Amino acid sequence: MNKNPVSLPQSHQLMAALATNMGWSYLSSELLQRVIEKPRELGIEFTRFLLNEARFSVVVTDGIKPPKGGRVEILTVVVDESKPWEDAIRAAAPETTPDYSIWKQADRYPAYKDSIRKLMRVVLVNFGSGTHISDALKWGKNKSLHPVSPRTIFAIGKHYPMLYEFFGMDQVAIITGSVETGRCIDVWIERSRRAAHDGTLKEGERPWYDFYWFAFTREF
Repeated sequence: MNKNPVSLPQSHQLMAALATNMGWSYLSSELLQRVIEKPRELGIEFTRFLLNEARFSVVVTDGIKPPKGGRVEILTVVVDESKPWEDAIRAAAPETTPDYSIWKQADRYPAYKDSIRKLMRVVLVNFGSGTHISDALKWGKNKSLHPVSPRTIFAIGKHYPMLYEFFGMDQVAIITGSVETGRCIDVWIERSRRAAHDGTLKEGERPWYDFYWFAFTREF
């Protein structure tokens, strides 16, 4: 649950700012009525816009073809690699219980204290059901895609708490991992909870569900 909820006066202030600064002359009454008649879609898309700090995301796939039976989605997200491990987990996955081993992985993934917050483009790839993490890593390598850092998927968990809605699913699990570390990490995002887990690549070889998404980035 968000510990710093938006106040009613603040929401009114936002709506007033929108009403004052909108380019109403570019819109028609018919268009506006069609939007009004889709309040759920309007709410989801406007939430996505605000979560991206009032910037529009231009959805392109950089020519990346999805795997057979899968999907490719691009997200932009602000990532802070200097964030302490425990703080990053709490912000992304507040329902992660104290007994989960992921809390003990801080030494494996140290913070970069001199790092600055940066906007990253993340390539999320869904492989359908039945694939394995080794298949995902091999597929990404063939596309010149690299697994993102754990703090990147934590940032997704923090900034996109309704990601399952955006993707038309009941829940999503965002995964990263690498051969170098020999481990994988995920953040599960669903309506009632967000939780983070870690495990070995061998444990990640269990067949995936169709709501699993592997997070890559493209480096040149």
